[in-house]
Amino acid sequence: MKWDKFEKMNKDKIARKEQRASVKEAVDEIKEKEEKRAIMILAKVLSLNLKNR
Repeated sequence: MKWDKFEKMNKDKIARKEQRASVKEAVDEIKEKEEKRAIMILAKVLSLNLKNR
């Protein structure tokens, strides 16, 4: 009985680690998209600024 409980705890721990990893991966992907968007906006602003000179 104790062994079954130990195995279940290990499975739960592994599942939580996998879930955290997938969440971290999704957050990293969102951050990367946001950074790209910010860079594109800055590039547009700079190009407009240079055209106006």
